[in-house]
Amino acid sequence: MAYFLKPQYHFSPMIGWLNDPNGLIEFKEQYHLFYQFNPNSPNWGKMHWGHAVSKDLFHWMHLPVALYPEKSLSEKDYSGIFSGSAIEKDEQLVLMYTQYFDPDIFNNRFKEEQCIAFSKDGVNFEKHKGNPVIAKPPNQLFHDYRDPKIFKVSSNEYYCVIGAGENGIGKVLLYTSKDLYNWHFENVLCEFNPDCFGPVIECPDFFQLNGKWVILFSAGFTEKGKRKNYYAIGDFIGNKFLPDCIESLDLANDLYATQTFQDKNNRRIAIGWLHTPDRNNYSVDEGWAGIMSIPKELSIKDNRLIQQPVKEFQKLIMEKTDNDKTLSSDRTLDISSLQNLIYLSIQNLSEGFQIVFVNKKDELILDKSMDSFEITELRNGTIEFKDAYKLENTLDKLDVYMDKTSIEIFFNNGEKVASFRTYPRDNYKKLIVNPFPKKSFSIFQVQPAFNCLL
Repeated sequence: MAYFLKPQYHFSPMIGWLNDPNGLIEFKEQYHLFYQFNPNSPNWGKMHWGHAVSKDLFHWMHLPVALYPEKSLSEKDYSGIFSGSAIEKDEQLVLMYTQYFDPDIFNNRFKEEQCIAFSKDGVNFEKHKGNPVIAKPPNQLFHDYRDPKIFKVSSNEYYCVIGAGENGIGKVLLYTSKDLYNWHFENVLCEFNPDCFGPVIECPDFFQLNGKWVILFSAGFTEKGKRKNYYAIGDFIGNKFLPDCIESLDLANDLYATQTFQDKNNRRIAIGWLHTPDRNNYSVDEGWAGIMSIPKELSIKDNRLIQQPVKEFQKLIMEKTDNDKTLSSDRTLDISSLQNLIYLSIQNLSEGFQIVFVNKKDELILDKSMDSFEITELRNGTIEFKDAYKLENTLDKLDVYMDKTSIEIFFNNGEKVASFRTYPRDNYKKLIVNPFPKKSFSIFQVQPAFNCLL
């Protein structure tokens, strides 16, 4: 089968379904990416932990599945391994994850508990015989109790945050441990207005950055297709997180479940899941679904989170297209040779402009007006996807990264980001920019970073 929609520098599964990134860590001189994985179908199902490693965050090598679900009691049993995180302890790679029990099968027990597994070589994992390490939430009112994120705070103290809901309010719970095996519930770290964020918090991530505390979380369970990633910056006092601001991590709705880790260069690196929550996912016809975002380095500026592609991405950028030779009289560039692997950068922007990617039957339109940015995808003249974002600040620089079925747009060097999926039926042949900022416009081809087999 031909895989036209497969990305070439974003991580994707060989087959099957991919969602949340799990267990991001640098261990034994390699970056490890675990992820929610259904190897049997391009749809969500009985979840495993897929596994891959990389030296540079772009050239990934697929490894054997790290965690398998327990043996099913029936074909209808959807119990499985839900999201979690990783940490290094005593030269071992330790995974902490949520064991999910299908409530239609196991109707006499709590549906989620927290477990650990460990590996000496970073490839073969053994589940802890004493699982679960956290058997149930603090009280029976808590629900959707999952996605443990562990981190070390001293030589013999570990913290863990877990997402949940209680009485219709999304909350993040804080636990502490001396050894990763015995955990103590401290308190509710923070909670969020259910009118804005829904009744459940998923995939919390809590860390220090540039002298502040940051929490990433995914929320919005109240409305299908509107679940999003958010971040909050604030202070951590008396085991309570006190936010100064709460903002969307991404302007679009396609990014979810972002997880971070700190590498050995002390960079805080984030990777999220890119999907299509409220529209058709055409890659299912190729037998796969879900990709990861570009790995981004995080920083804080003026109490706002800044996101930029990690510096390793620069090595993938290939020869610059000669704008002078390819620019036609109607301000059109021939991009047929770029194969939808494109990095586009524009500076010194006018108040309004339009960028249009075109093939025979499809168009992707990026339209900037005075204070908003609009994205429209057309398939054979019909609107497939349309979204608009209000811009708070003057737009001085725009960076666009296209990879077959994804677009990630960075505004003003990462002050804001918009990440979404797109499904053209052929590579774009032309690029129209109007008005054309000739002296501050650059377009490059991006080198493929193919996923490799073990």
